[in-house]
Amino acid sequence: MKKVAIAILFVCNYMLASGYETIDVLSLGKGPSIVIIPGLGGTNVWKSTIEVLSEKNRCHIISIKGLNGQKNQNDSDFSKVMDEIKQYINSEKLNKPILMGHSFGGFLSIQLISRNPELFKELILVDSYAFSLAMYNPAFTQEIGKQQSIAFKSQILALPDQNYSTFWLQNVKQLVSDTINEKIIYNNIILSERKNVTEAQAFMLSNDLRPLLKKITIPTVVLCSKSIYKTMGIDDATIKQRVNDQFKDLKDCHIFINEKSRHFIMLDDKEWFIENVKKFI
Repeated sequence: MKKVAIAILFVCNYMLASGYETIDVLSLGKGPSIVIIPGLGGTNVWKSTIEVLSEKNRCHIISIKGLNGQKNQNDSDFSKVMDEIKQYINSEKLNKPILMGHSFGGFLSIQLISRNPELFKELILVDSYAFSLAMYNPAFTQEIGKQQSIAFKSQILALPDQNYSTFWLQNVKQLVSDTINEKIIYNNIILSERKNVTEAQAFMLSNDLRPLLKKITIPTVVLCSKSIYKTMGIDDATIKQRVNDQFKDLKDCHIFINEKSRHFIMLDDKEWFIENVKKFI
């Protein structure tokens, strides 16, 4: 009966906002608003989370064109993405929504809040960092990141289609533990616009957002995974220290590190993820 009720909820209680140049928005549920910005896995990986959260909250799921499993001829304009998210919030008269972003979506969330500190009530970052390169090596700087982003874009955009597919087949295995979810994430990335996917990754490599964290005064929760860093031989204490260093300039920050999930925490450890989100909202 519960699955039937959820299905009816999805059919009868959603709204799709389109007409924007860079985003579409699906809203679902009733109650205080949560704006969700997915990463490269797209919106489908959020389905089970939204089924739970939409019971007591109105969830607004941002779909970035070119990263949502569809082709897009327009060049990436992530500044415009943030402008249009703000425009959507204002047009829908959302009153201080919670903002939640995963990976690249969290990276955009940091910038969006630093530009509009009055817009949101709280921030939830899901395995997303202000400068992820520093998680691998604290000595890395934004200048090094810019150099790496140029090399990365050149290499990825030059790959033949088959090699590009193989690249993502290998990488997705490191991001989620379930083979069914691997396929969902892989398909979303492959069906998305390659140049947009590559620009999103390069954007994170080349920008150190840690100085922006001082502008964020709202309560923030960081939910992160240690899996990738463990496979690189980084010990638990070092991982914890580097996470804390990433967010030391946030005035009101609560950090929780998951012991077993990979990058897609909402899939690999749904119960832990939902429990910690519910505590905050």
